[in-house]
Amino acid sequence: MISKKEGHEIEPITGFFRISNNELDTDWRIHADSIMFDQKPDRAVVLYISPKESEELHGTALWEHEFYGNSLPKNITNEEHDKMLQEDANDLSKWRLNTVLGYEQNRLISYPANYFHSKYPNKSWKQGRQVFVMFYKVK
Repeated sequence: MISKKEGHEIEPITGFFRISNNELDTDWRIHADSIMFDQKPDRAVVLYISPKESEELHGTALWEHEFYGNSLPKNITNEEHDKMLQEDANDLSKWRLNTVLGYEQNRLISYPANYFHSKYPNKSWKQGRQVFVMFYKVK
C-alpha cells in the first residue's frame, strides 16, 4: 500500500509499537529522525491504533525550530544533532508549532523523516495513545 502511494518501491528500515499515557512518555521530545540503525530514512509513518479517548486536539505535531526551521539539515553533524536534542527537545521557547496532524483510530500519516515532530500534546489519556511507527527509504 505504501509503495503504491509513493509511486515507488520502498525499503523498510524499522518499525515498532509505542504507547504514551498520562504517566509514560510525557516529555515533548521534539526531534527529527535523521538516522535509524545507521541508515537515513526518507519518510516516517505513524498508524494510530488505540481508540480516540480525547476530544481535545491531539495527534502528531510538526514544529519549526528557531534556528533550523521545519526540518533537520542533511549536513548537520552528529554532534550538533545530539546537542540540539539534549538542549532543545523539551524547551518550547525554541520551537513554534506549525501544525497538528489529528489523531483518528486507524489513520496512517506520513511525513519526511527529517521534519521536526512530536506527539501532541505531551500527555495522553489514561489507557494510552498506542501507535505503530515505521521508517523507510524510497527506492
